[in-house]
Amino acid sequence: MSSKTLVAVDPDFIQELQKQFEIAVKDYKKTAEALIQEQRRSRGLELLTLEEAAKYLKVSESLVRYYERRGLPYYKTCTNSRWYRRSEIDEWLESGAVNRHQRKRKLTLFPD
Repeated sequence: MSSKTLVAVDPDFIQELQKQFEIAVKDYKKTAEALIQEQRRSRGLELLTLEEAAKYLKVSESLVRYYERRGLPYYKTCTNSRWYRRSEIDEWLESGAVNRHQRKRKLTLFPD
């Protein structure tokens, strides 16, 4: 027969370990993203983060996400970060896709 040993663990200790683990995961993601970006920059791909793309376009990050739905090409990494190629942003802007949304016209029965 095998004997079982019970060990009492302090709940505060478990919470502290969880916090340290979450911090370590965040640090890992930041480091991985920085390494990916540096590697891609060294290859000449000129990738931008969401924040950098927003600054490049001089718009808010939420508007960049809106542009994604309008056809702005982007890439997602394993850490769910979004990346944009500067050259593809320029091509998308030159294509005029950003200006394709038109205002709906108000129809009236008796025009002026």
